[in-house]
Amino acid sequence: MLELSEKALELLGLVEQSSARAGGELHMKFARTYADKLRENGYAVIFPPQCGRGEQPDMVVFKRASDGWEEIAIEIETRADHPEQVLRNYEKNVHAGRRVVFVVPDERVADRIRRILGGIDDYTIEILGVIEKRE
Repeated sequence: MLELSEKALELLGLVEQSSARAGGELHMKFARTYADKLRENGYAVIFPPQCGRGEQPDMVVFKRASDGWEEIAIEIETRADHPEQVLRNYEKNVHAGRRVVFVVPDERVADRIRRILGGIDDYTIEILGVIEKRE
């Protein structure tokens, strides 16, 4: 019988990573729920380690594209109380060549993200199962 290592389980989001993750319990609940939904729709999902020098998105999702795989960053924003962090989450992923999806609990948090990102239009917001894509 084969067994996944602790590191593999963390990358798949099946156990909480040993390093502290921003957002706490609600953040992880959103992340796991959204990851399950994506996996059901054929996406490959990983939870990159949240330690070390480089900042990582909450999740990296891989979608099959005509020329290979598209890498999509998923950022969970339960409150969006820190505008500089929301902007940094967007910028770090765009600079890495990823499309960005913000997953939020309600329209109020979605509005905060829209205000913070101002004139930026190339991101997606998912509000409790309702998808809004801006292009």
